[in-house]
Amino acid sequence: MLGTVDLDYLFSILDALLAGDAAAMLAVADDMAMRSLSFDAALQEMSNLFTRLQVAQLAPQAVADDLPERARILELAAQLDPEFVQLAYQIAVHGRKELPLAPDDQAGFVMTLLRLHAFRPTSGGEVATPGAAAVVPQAHGTAAPATIKPIAKDVPSATVRGGRANEVDPAPPPASVALEIPVAKVTEETAAMASVDADWHQILVAIKLGGMARELGQHCELRSIDEARIVLCLSPIHRHLQMKPAQDKLQQALCEYFGRPLQLSIELHEVSGDTPAATAQRQKHERQERAVAAVEQDDFVREVIDLFDATLIESSIKPV
Repeated sequence: MLGTVDLDYLFSILDALLAGDAAAMLAVADDMAMRSLSFDAALQEMSNLFTRLQVAQLAPQAVADDLPERARILELAAQLDPEFVQLAYQIAVHGRKELPLAPDDQAGFVMTLLRLHAFRPTSGGEVATPGAAAVVPQAHGTAAPATIKPIAKDVPSATVRGGRANEVDPAPPPASVALEIPVAKVTEETAAMASVDADWHQILVAIKLGGMARELGQHCELRSIDEARIVLCLSPIHRHLQMKPAQDKLQQALCEYFGRPLQLSIELHEVSGDTPAATAQRQKHERQERAVAAVEQDDFVREVIDLFDATLIESSIKPV
């Protein structure tokens, strides 16, 4: 395939990506194949296009006024999340590198498009507005009361101390107030530590992140947490998720969840346990196995297989 690639094809792919229409993306790939266009050149141009989009997002004044595609680029730059553009650039670059390993160029190009579709922002609303707007009411409305209430039952020890202080060494009101403040801080910290120990999976559910910040959290494992720092572990195979905008959103959501400033640190190591993403994948696999087993044990299915010497296609079975 030696044909040059018209940017209109790439713009059509991005329009379909924004609409969440994978079929339309593949239809563009089919059209390109019919016209003998180079998929290698297409991925190269796609990488260049994502570079222009990122420049338009972070330094719009650098976009030349006489650029023919200026209007389309500025329009797409406003619709796409900057952190997704970063990831999309990496997907396009890696897709081009893997092209020689694919069964054929079109298959490699299609898989790159499907990868873009799989990692696209979950909804237009999440792309257009900061994730914090959705996180604040969810984190404080559900997580904080649930973790603080159990600890509050242990706080009577603070009131007992107050009583003993008045009996042994009467202190002026300001002193008693000063004693109550550290107790409140300890209570909040203890509540936060208790909630951390509970389950990283539950924390992610509570903060309800979206987009690439959610993908990053889903593939991380909680390593440690103290009063000022939370450390997560990320497998090196998912290093492409470790982008600053995604980390910033995840850190902001965790600070809001625990009710105190926290410095997020992500270490690249092999995870020792199940990440939320791995758990979800395992549960999906288990549901599929149960569905296959249920179909295989069905008397009618067994009779049909025996009667017609048929073969059960397991991939066609979907859990209900």
